[in-house]
Amino acid sequence: MFKIFFEMGHYENALSVLNSMRQYVSSTKDLSDLFKIRYMNFVKYSKELLKIKLSDNPNATGLLKNKIENEDHIFSREWFIKKLGS
Repeated sequence: MFKIFFEMGHYENALSVLNSMRQYVSSTKDLSDLFKIRYMNFVKYSKELLKIKLSDNPNATGLLKNKIENEDHIFSREWFIKKLGS
């Protein structure tokens, strides 16, 4: 859902999805610790991507791209890299 809202430019809805994800992942016992880490990293980097998109700060783009490339545990790495490259 986050990616759909992001692609459509519905950033407030995207942020709401991230907050729901964060709350669910934090409270559930249904996910392994590794999946929780991956989801939480996805939420963290998605929020940073939203901040960059809203501020249009080109310096922050390179920093976030570097963080994501060096992150061991994250979902949708290629999607993030693609969004940061455009």
